[in-house]
Amino acid sequence: MNDVDPAASNPAALSDEEWRRRLSPDAYKVLRIAYPQLYWDEVQAATKGFGWDAQLFHALVREESNFNPQIRSHAGACGLSQLMPATAQWMTKSTPGLTTEMAAHLFEPVNCIAFGANYIAQMLRKFDGNMLHATAAYNGGPGNVNKWLKGPAGASPDAFTDLIPLEETKGYVRKVLGNYAAYRSLYP
Repeated sequence: MNDVDPAASNPAALSDEEWRRRLSPDAYKVLRIAYPQLYWDEVQAATKGFGWDAQLFHALVREESNFNPQIRSHAGACGLSQLMPATAQWMTKSTPGLTTEMAAHLFEPVNCIAFGANYIAQMLRKFDGNMLHATAAYNGGPGNVNKWLKGPAGASPDAFTDLIPLEETKGYVRKVLGNYAAYRSLYP
């Protein structure tokens, strides 16, 4: 008989009460510092009405920018949700409520969060609500995800992440979904 506790191999499956019981008060506080709820009100407002868990996008923002609203990537992506200015401009043409003025100010948290939330919402719709595929598309592009789904990566949901050929996107998906699991456990 196997006496292994399933939560020991999957700490994200623990409830808030179980986290508190198993961890010292200091360790629990450290985890909540490592996974803060910065910009949580803005994330909730931007994702309201989309029908998916706002903590997914919060986890994505943590990974993209570590909550630094002034960050710019080497490729030119801007702000909390690391949007390319050209993507933001393109979105203003097809997404109600997103304006060219907002797109010109992606370092403003509320603007970048609005664009990022709408973009991940588009990816979730495109990939039928599949968080794994949508997260990969946010980082690696929807065209790449469509290609990967036609190849070996599309054969099994369990194998999808392992078979992503772009190492950056593979790591990104793992980190965002790991962040998401941590947020869901720490802030149920």
